[in-house]
Amino acid sequence: MTPPKLSVIDFSLKNLIPNSSSWNTTCSEAMHALEEHGVFIATYDGVSQELDDAIFLASRDVFDLPTKVKVLSTSDTPYHAYSGKTPIMPLYESIGIENATTTEGVEFFTKLMWPSGNENFGKSTLMFSKAVAELYQIVMRMVAKSYGIKEQCETLLGSSVQNLRFMKYLCPEEDEGNPLGMLPHTDISFMTILHDKQVKGLQIKTKEGQWIEVDPLPSSFIVMAGDVCMAWSNGRIHAPCHRVIMQGNQERYSLGQFTFIRGLDIQIPQKLIDEDHPPQFKDFDHYNYNQLKNLLTNITHHPTNTTHHHLHHPSLPPTTTHHYPPPPPLITTTRLHHRSLPPATTTLTHHSPKPPPATPITTYHHPTITTHLNHPSPPPATTTPTHHHHPSLPPTNTTTHHHLPPPLTKTTTHHYHHHPPPATT
Repeated sequence: MTPPKLSVIDFSLKNLIPNSSSWNTTCSEAMHALEEHGVFIATYDGVSQELDDAIFLASRDVFDLPTKVKVLSTSDTPYHAYSGKTPIMPLYESIGIENATTTEGVEFFTKLMWPSGNENFGKSTLMFSKAVAELYQIVMRMVAKSYGIKEQCETLLGSSVQNLRFMKYLCPEEDEGNPLGMLPHTDISFMTILHDKQVKGLQIKTKEGQWIEVDPLPSSFIVMAGDVCMAWSNGRIHAPCHRVIMQGNQERYSLGQFTFIRGLDIQIPQKLIDEDHPPQFKDFDHYNYNQLKNLLTNITHHPTNTTHHHLHHPSLPPTTTHHYPPPPPLITTTRLHHRSLPPATTTLTHHSPKPPPATPITTYHHPTITTHLNHPSPPPATTTPTHHHHPSLPPTNTTTHHHLPPPLTKTTTHHYHHHPPPATT
C-alpha cells in the first residue's frame, strides 16, 4: 500500500488576499490537511532567498560556538534552553530563543552567546521570526473563519509567544547503525512551523500508523499542529506524531518556530461544542502542561525504563501518549526504613509469609523487630521499663515499653503479633 503524501498548499501572497476566491480555496485545503493529518507543507514567499541563506548561516554560527557558551542558554520552561547530545539521541543538538519576534528577546540571546555582539545574527533572526509568525497568524485566521470563532482566535493570537529553535542533526557513523535523530513524539506547542535546509529526515505518522517521509521543497515551511491546538479545537485538529531518521552523509540543519500561549487558559470555544462534539478537554494552562509532559518524558527516557505505560491528565489531549516506567517487580520481602537511621543498621526486613500458628510454649522473636505478646490483662508498666534506643533517634520515637505477662502455664494460649514500625515515605 502506497503511503499518502502531505498536502502542498500555495501560501504565496497573491493567494492570501482575504475573502478572495484563492484565499477561500487555500483556507479549505489547509483546514482539510490539519483535520486529516495535522500537518501540511506551505510554499510561502514571505521569506526571501537572501533571508533564507542568512538564517541558516546564523544557525551554523551558533552551533559552532563552544559547548561552554551554548550551555549558558537556560530557561525555567522546558524545551526553551540549550539541549545537547544525549545517549538516547546522540545525533541531535538544539538551542532556542524565547520571545523571538521581539527585539528584546533576540538581543538578550545574542549578547549571551556573543558578549561583544553579532549584528548579522540578531538582524536575520528577528526578521525570520517575524516572517514565520505572519504565516502562523494567516493559518490561525483560516481556522477562525472555518469554525466561526474569530473573536476567540484573535484573543489567542494576542497571547501567542514565539520560540525560535535552531536544530542540528549529525550524520550517524557507519559503525553506529542508529539513524534515529529524534524520537517519535507530538509537539507540546500550540503550533509548530518547521523549515529545513532541503535535507530529508522528517517523517510524519498518519492516523492509520503509516510513516510519511517529508521531502522538503525550496521555500517550503511545514505547518504542524501541537497538542495544545488539538485540545483547543476539541479534537477536530489532529496533532501528529513525528520523528527524524537521518539518511545519507549530510548534516541536517532545521529551524522550528514553536508557538506557546501565555497568560491565557486553553479553553474550547463554545461553537466547537455540541451534541456530536461534547467537550473532550478541561481548561488548562499551556506552561503547566509543558512542565507535566517534560516530567513524564524524562521518566520515560530513563535508561532503566523498558516498558511504556500510558497515562492521561484530565486536561491533556487523549491521543497524546505519555510514557511512565513500570513499577518495580513485587518481592516477598517488605523493607521498613526509618528516615533517621543509617541504612546499614536500620533497614528492617519483615517477611510476608504467615508464620506457623503459635503454641502455648513457643515464642517467635525477630532479631530486629520487637515481638509483643498480647495478654488479656497485662499488668501496668513498671517504674523501670526496658528502653531500646538507637543513638540517632529521639527518645520519644524509639522507646519501647515491654510489659511482661505472668508466667505461661500449659493451659494458657497466647497469640503473638508482629508490630513492625510504620514505613516512612
